[in-house]
Amino acid sequence: MSQGLQMLLSSYGFDVKPEMVNEQIVKTASALFKCDAVDETFSTYLRDTSKRLKKISGINCENWSLLKLATALKVIFCPEGEKGDKFCKVLSKDELLKLKDEAHKYTNILSEMICLRAYNKIWSAYRVRTQKKILLESLIKKAKEACVKQNKPKRARRVRCTESRSKFLKSM
Repeated sequence: MSQGLQMLLSSYGFDVKPEMVNEQIVKTASALFKCDAVDETFSTYLRDTSKRLKKISGINCENWSLLKLATALKVIFCPEGEKGDKFCKVLSKDELLKLKDEAHKYTNILSEMICLRAYNKIWSAYRVRTQKKILLESLIKKAKEACVKQNKPKRARRVRCTESRSKFLKSM
């Protein structure tokens, strides 16, 4: 197992021994790595926009997750949202109302195209990450069970040897 794979699995709270790693675990971890790369790609931009949100609307979003920041930007450019948007699950009612009321203030300040792309990519990565973490947990549990089973010493089978035993007793 590579150090990179071990570090990634460890960052997600998985303690995996090299003998437990299989192709499915590697592929699933790779998907998580790609999700992390999406976060890294948009992190600087989203953190910069958080400063603008504070300056323009007075919303302190310094400790917000990237998902929450991306959702705030989606609200600014698409206040009514689209089917399936979950604004209320991420933003409070007060935050949502303030962003909708002040959306017009961001017209020439933020790029709608970049903001909406960030939203779509971050949400997609969030959904994939959630699914892959669950899958990885299951795969690692199975791998641990298989390792335990493989390393467990087998009990000796009891062999009935009545004929051999009879001969032995007669010879005495």
